[in-house]
This record gives sequence, C-alpha cells and structure tokens, in this order.
Amino acid sequence: MMACVHDASKTIVKYEGREIRVANASGLALAEGVADCLIDLARLTSPPSQFILPGSDPRFLPLEKHLPREKSVRPPILLRLGWPDMAPPPVGVGLSFWRELWELLPVGITVIACEGGHGRSGTALAAMLIARGMDPEEAIEYVRRMHCRLAIETPGQEAYLRSLR
Repeated sequence: MMACVHDASKTIVKYEGREIRVANASGLALAEGVADCLIDLARLTSPPSQFILPGSDPRFLPLEKHLPREKSVRPPILLRLGWPDMAPPPVGVGLSFWRELWELLPVGITVIACEGGHGRSGTALAAMLIARGMDPEEAIEYVRRMHCRLAIETPGQEAYLRSLR
C-alpha cells in the first residue's frame, strides 16, 4: 500500500480569508514554501529561532506580537505544540483553545503538520471546525471526506472531538 503524501497543496477549509491545509513529514518542505503559518504538532521543523514560538505553550501566545511585517523576507510563522502520536491533544487543550487559535491565525494559508498527516493533524483540523460551530460528528466526517479517509486515527481522538460540544 502506498503511503499518503500530504504536501499542503489542497485547501481543506477556507473561511474568513484563511485557508487550512495539511502536511505530513514527506510533504513538509513543499508546505513550508506555501504557508503563512505552520502549526507543527510533531516537532518536525527546525527554522531560525526568531520564528519559533517557544515550547508547547498551550495558547501559542498571541500571534500579533510575532508577525513580521515583510512577508517576502520571512519564513512562515511557526507554532509548535507537543502532542504525542496516536493521542488526543495535551491536557488543557479544550474548545476555547481552538477558538482562540482560529482568531489568532493570520489571513492566508495555515498548514497543520504531523508525521503522517492523519491523527494529530486530522484531529486538530476537526477541532478547528468544531470551534467554528460545526457539530463534532459532522467535523469528523468532513475531515475524512475532504482531507483523508485515514484522518483521526484513534478512538481517543474521536472521543476528544466529541467532548468539544
């Protein structure tokens, strides 16, 4: 069976001037070339330190404080969240987190990335849809239909999304 390559070439969600896409480790180089903001859920990246919001801050710090003015001379804004593979998000990352994150994302292309582009990325994408008002079941189905049928890999990730009502 051939592995999926999610390289951020496909917009999965478009709303309020923001486009959300997904990348896996294999597609990360291409993703970095198109992203205005990169949400790294698996610590795959290693750009210059001035573009890293440190650690696994559960609120990512308000992005406005970190936005460089000249897009053409900067790599994407990088946000990192320590999130173990095959697990739901870290403790304390609830619906308010995803609502706040959505509001802080810059207009343009945001790429959500993890190792395979399925579990963590799919769960994060569905959580952002739920934060925008979509029902959890509808969000899970939407992500699997529009992104990848393998997205949201574990019962724990599904249960987490259902808890975001």
